[in-house]
Amino acid sequence: MTTRAAVRLPRDSTRQAEGLLLGEIGRVLNRWSGLVILAFVAVHVVGQAALRVDALYPLLTVAPLLASFQGDAWVRALLFASATYHSLYGARLIALELGARLSQRGSLVTTIAAALAVALREVVVGAWR
Repeated sequence: MTTRAAVRLPRDSTRQAEGLLLGEIGRVLNRWSGLVILAFVAVHVVGQAALRVDALYPLLTVAPLLASFQGDAWVRALLFASATYHSLYGARLIALELGARLSQRGSLVTTIAAALAVALREVVVGAWR
């Protein structure tokens, strides 16, 4: 008769599994920002096509907010913040592939701060229009 010993996992001396996983946060934000950009481009293409192609003009009667949606300051702020974050995160990944040594926390905070600054600027400028 054999006895089963409990499997002991290695001790987590670096405490990497505790707290926020910054790499995961960065990847999730990158995916969501890409989806925001893709959704805006799709709405923009359909809206512009509805304005310029006679066969698609009935889309404006079905969705009257389609054309005005693009000029809203909050939508533009979300789009510009997403584009800023997505491009800076991509530049960070390229820099890492080329051998740069970047701090995970510092680069994530810098990227998010730049995206928020662009969004805030768009909201403030959009309020004056």
